[in-house]
Amino acid sequence: MSSGIDLEILYDTAIEFVKNNVPGGEAIIAQLNGLMSSVGFDPQRDLFSWWSGETINVTMPAAVVTHMGGGSDWAMMIRVKDPKAASGRVNDLIDWVSKKAQQRGQMLMVSPANCKCGGGFRVVTHPMLAMVARPVVGVKDDWLVIAKSAATVDRCFAVAAGDAPSILKNERFRKGGLIPDGPVRSLSFEDLSNRGNEWGGAAAAAGMMGGMAVGMMPPEVPPEARQLVQGVMGIVSKLAPVLQQIDFYSAQASRSVMEGELGFRTQTVVTYKRSSPDAGTVSDAASKE
Repeated sequence: MSSGIDLEILYDTAIEFVKNNVPGGEAIIAQLNGLMSSVGFDPQRDLFSWWSGETINVTMPAAVVTHMGGGSDWAMMIRVKDPKAASGRVNDLIDWVSKKAQQRGQMLMVSPANCKCGGGFRVVTHPMLAMVARPVVGVKDDWLVIAKSAATVDRCFAVAAGDAPSILKNERFRKGGLIPDGPVRSLSFEDLSNRGNEWGGAAAAAGMMGGMAVGMMPPEVPPEARQLVQGVMGIVSKLAPVLQQIDFYSAQASRSVMEGELGFRTQTVVTYKRSSPDAGTVSDAASKE
């Protein structure tokens, strides 16, 4: 979770910096304004008028585990100042991208999402990715949500409504997390207990994908480049069993609070799994930064 950033101030600051400090800055900004005007985009109307900026990123065990869909559900939530305007702008963007894709001979699949919580969510994906990713996009209450599936959206809003337990009820978080006792700028908690297997699996997958990538290279690619890619991917795949041995992490938590108007202080706690020499069991040891 992260507190909001005033995007309008950030945008104006960036524009002024380019104008005053980059050679040819005024011409660059004029080109940028012309490009945005040509596609009908106005930052104030289409973004700053409804975007608040606070964000929540959630990763949770998958409600339905599939071979192609991965083992976790995810959602990104962005608070908005004007839900009606946000919904309109987001749907306009989806329709615009879909139209442009059709003009280029591509098909963007857009359909209503079966979210029990309501909100007019839509499933947006490409036929080539439909078996892997079918993200859901929509606005409900004060939040713009981009999630892995309709079920993920329902789980998030069930927690918000108090119909499902929140992370505050989670024993791992209560033991290794940093529970806020007041306003915070950002708050995070990550389960690292399976990190070694995740890294090892990624390395093994990279090795297999590398072989496929070499096979798909066009004929004009020099043999030296093919050998280089194949060699690097071979090294990465051999690291898989080594990475799987990194099994001593337990969790990582952080908490940031504002100090004054411009400063903030961040506290981070990394919890490690440690074998007890007496009982032979696993206990937790915390390292604070």
